[in-house]
Amino acid sequence: MFNISKYMPQINAYCFRSMNKARVFLYLKPKSDYKLISKINSVDISKLNKDKHWNIPSDAVNFDYIVLGKKSDPEFSREVLSCFNEKGDVISRCYRDNGVNTKRRLYSYEPDKRIIKSQVYDTSRVLEESWRVPNILNMCGRWNVDFTELQNIKHLNGFFRKGKTPTLMTTKRVEPLAENSDRYTFKQFPINLGFDKKPNKRIFSAVITKTKEGINLSEMKQSENLHLDFSDKFLLARILNPHSEEGLTELTKGFLKERGLDSFNIGIVPNCPKVSQNSDAYFSNMNKEICYRTGLTKEYVLSIVDTVRHEIEHAWQHFMIGRIGKGKSQFETEALQKFGHPKNPEDAAEAVKLAVARDNYPRLSDTEDLSKNIEYQTNYMEVKAREAGNKASKEYTQPKDNFIYFEQFN
Repeated sequence: MFNISKYMPQINAYCFRSMNKARVFLYLKPKSDYKLISKINSVDISKLNKDKHWNIPSDAVNFDYIVLGKKSDPEFSREVLSCFNEKGDVISRCYRDNGVNTKRRLYSYEPDKRIIKSQVYDTSRVLEESWRVPNILNMCGRWNVDFTELQNIKHLNGFFRKGKTPTLMTTKRVEPLAENSDRYTFKQFPINLGFDKKPNKRIFSAVITKTKEGINLSEMKQSENLHLDFSDKFLLARILNPHSEEGLTELTKGFLKERGLDSFNIGIVPNCPKVSQNSDAYFSNMNKEICYRTGLTKEYVLSIVDTVRHEIEHAWQHFMIGRIGKGKSQFETEALQKFGHPKNPEDAAEAVKLAVARDNYPRLSDTEDLSKNIEYQTNYMEVKAREAGNKASKEYTQPKDNFIYFEQFN
């Protein structure tokens, strides 16, 4: 005789999913299938049942334990065990479905950072059917790394107690995507004074793939309450963050390409000890490299953009000088060989001015205050480079939504 009760959990689950699809179609919030069965908070770790074979970090002091059920499946249960250190920070969270480990997250902390290692539980090596009971599975399975997540956390002073939900968070998530691919996810948590239990987060994510040819940006997504412009030429640099070596390098490469200098393989050296103490960076015409001082990435982003574009302009100036046959370095002569003489009379006239300015460039001391050196300040090469840097820093603030959204995470 057909026993329909055996199939009721699957039927109930199907009906529940169908109901939620209908609610979403009608622009209604879907119902949660989970229900709370039991919950205990802040219990001394010594009171945890050791016979259940939980994986407990050595520095765990307290734990929370909740049991969830499903409205659509009365036979289903999910256990969630959260362990906390003496500071009250969560250090692990383990999940079990029907008594068997499914996944866990291990948390470690640095100043204003939290690293999460997500793992999934593999029981495939437990082959004997007689061994397929929860305790045996939880002792003999294997934890495999699913992804690692780096979170930069900012708190808004005065609104949140220590350990509570941060106001802002950005996530760099490394997932098992294609080789050399990372998914970057940014989450903005709006200010919540407790009136709204589930405030709407503003989320952006994208996949960045690194190849021999360069860095590609793909799979860009954003929540409905976020309105970023994906055509933003600075988008990749914003995601990688100009306050990091990687972001500084990508910003430099972007300006090099914009100025038509990407084919010269100009070296980019962040945190270069050769930069003098009275300078933020320099372009070496002889060595064909752009060097940035140590600590530049800690400056305000518009100062970084200004500095990068300033040095790119110097590289372009030497490029143009070379194209009118006034080259004194391999880089300048290579410019003439690759691109020939300027076809536009205005470009040729500009190159002549730059060549004169190069020949009249003043000798500088590594310790002098360059703001007081009149020859340096009025040299045509420096005047034009400052103009380029100032213009670029203004451009970086646009689109305004993009600038504000990403800068809050830095």
